[in-house]
Order: sequence, then C-alpha cells, then structure tokens
Amino acid sequence: MFVEAATWAKSHGRNLLEEMDEIYRRHGLYLEKLGTLEMSGAEGAKQIARAVESYQKSPPQDWGGRRVLGVTDFEKESHQDVDGKKIPKERMLIFDLGEGFRVAVRASGTEPKMKCYFFGKRSVQTGEDLMRAKKELAGELDELWKWTQTDAQKRAKEGKG
Repeated sequence: MFVEAATWAKSHGRNLLEEMDEIYRRHGLYLEKLGTLEMSGAEGAKQIARAVESYQKSPPQDWGGRRVLGVTDFEKESHQDVDGKKIPKERMLIFDLGEGFRVAVRASGTEPKMKCYFFGKRSVQTGEDLMRAKKELAGELDELWKWTQTDAQKRAKEGKG
C-alpha cells in the first residue's frame, strides 16, 4: 500500500512527503502522544487503581488549562466501533477537551501502570504553517502530559491511609 501511495504521488508530480503535507493542509494535522505512569509493587497497583477511579468518580473540570467538555466512560457505558460491533467494557475514560484535543486514561490490566493517550488536531494552510503547527502541537501534548503526571500522582496518593 505504501508503494502504491508513493507511485500515485509521483504520477501527480509530488513525492510522498509532499502528498502527506497536502493531506495535512486539507484535513488538518493530527498528533498523538503516549504517556505511561508506573508505580511499583502491590502498593503501586493500588495507587494506579485509585487514580483511575478518581478520574472516573470526580473528573477534573479543567485538564492542563483546557476545559473538560465531556467524559466517555467505557466501563459504565456501552459503545460500538465504526463497524457496529460492541466494544468490550473496560476501565477507560476519554476526556474531550475541545478544539480537537482528547485524553484517554486507562489502567494496565497486567502491570502497575496507567496509560494516557493524548490526541491533538491543528488546522494548517502552508508548508511554513505545517512545520510550526507540528512543533506547537507536540509541545501542547507534552504540556498536557506534564500536567497529567502531577495530577495523577496526587490522585493516586489520595485516600491512602
């Protein structure tokens, strides 16, 4: 498929990178970032569970300076994929931060880890805008991850007694 895309781009006088840039200009730039918060041992597993439960029971109204517009709970609500197949329930939350930004939070089922997936979108017009947008968007996702680490650590320790 990759070779076909490169061949198609070449037939239109562009290379694959130029074609990707055109797609970004047409549809927007989307970036993702994965953050993993690890806490060791049995106590770490309990702390991770507390943090995720805290996000579920009392979601923040604001996430790293962005207002939380909604929360999707994949443990308590039923969901279907794009093909209409039921998605198995699991303790995972997706926070909608508006303007193309979302954060997904879930505890690992096998390790004392909490995984956070950050999604961002930016509109771009020219090649210069694209380069700037890539850098800015990556920076914004990094900032959301920094905020999340601090907030999740605080939530993980709450209730410890």
